[in-house]
Amino acid sequence: APGLFSDVTVLISRMLQSRGFPGVVVYLDVFLLVADLEEACQQGFDLLMELVEFWALRLSRKRWSQLGRT
Repeated sequence: APGLFSDVTVLISRMLQSRGFPGVVVYLDVFLLVADLEEACQQGFDLLMELVEFWALRLSRKRWSQLGRT
């Protein structure tokens, strides 16, 4: 099962990149989205949530974090 999950996270990363969001880094089960503008990060996050829902993955809300604006 861990190998399958790893394959799915790589696939999601590639799907994000192919849909115009190149600033994505995946480490184990963590997705880091990077962009110049907050709006671009929000669009990437929204797309990530669509893909997570499509692949029927479950998320732990405890692990979500929101960075403060600088």
